Amino acid sequence: EPSSEKDQRILHFLKHKWEMAKWNTSLPLCTNWSGIVCNADSRVIKLEVKDQRLSGGIPSAILGLTELEQLYLFRTRLNGSIPHEIRNLKKLTHLSLGLNKLEGPIPESIGELTMLQFLYLNDNKLEGNLPEGIRDMKHLKHLGLWTNRLTGNLPEVDPAKWPELEYLWLNANNFTGSIHPSLSRLPKLKVAYFAKNWNLGGNLPPGFSELDSLQLLFVQQTNISGHLPCAFLDRPNMMRIDATITNIEGCQDMGCLKEKCENAEKTEL
Repeated sequence: EPSSEKDQRILHFLKHKWEMAKWNTSLPLCTNWSGIVCNADSRVIKLEVKDQRLSGGIPSAILGLTELEQLYLFRTRLNGSIPHEIRNLKKLTHLSLGLNKLEGPIPESIGELTMLQFLYLNDNKLEGNLPEGIRDMKHLKHLGLWTNRLTGNLPEVDPAKWPELEYLWLNANNFTGSIHPSLSRLPKLKVAYFAKNWNLGGNLPPGFSELDSLQLLFVQQTNISGHLPCAFLDRPNMMRIDATITNIEGCQDMGCLKEKCENAEKTEL
């Protein structure tokens, strides 16, 4: 069976399983089915389904779409676990499974998706530690894991292996330990959310104050300690820091204008 015909057979199966009325079987799926994009060989490279009430878990049939580069299944009420066979989708650059009811651990095999640039698993019921392999995704730009039940320590990361990471959302989980200093040395990091991890402690790594790329840093509602001078906002791109409801001293909520922070420090003197 030619690969393109296999892809079409899988999508016809998904149409019936998910009761996708807007997918018209009398029209070519590569050009007329919403959320579907094919390459020149009629292989499916993008599948996007959002804001639908889909039944059950992630269908194993999807894992046969081996040319997929982008898979978006968000706000679809999918449940169950993320299958280990997700590793079959080697060409994925975008994976978004957010706003569902997925549970269980993030499979270690997700680390084999080495082409990933955007990984969103937010707003589910995922639990357990972060898979080791995530630390080796050298093309990763966005890592969105907020609002789950993830536990364990935050990873020590070789900045050379996350050279492209710009957005890191680890907030609203159950992480423990401290923020490893390596996370404050990611060369392109713009936005870092660690908030609402009540058992996350230790000192705020001073490296964040030396990170020229950093724009937003959220560590509120944690047990993190340390000192934040208002001069933190003098970094070239820094716009907002929220360290309220922590053990951090100094300028806890620096969403203010630089002038206000300067005046506050003068008042303290």
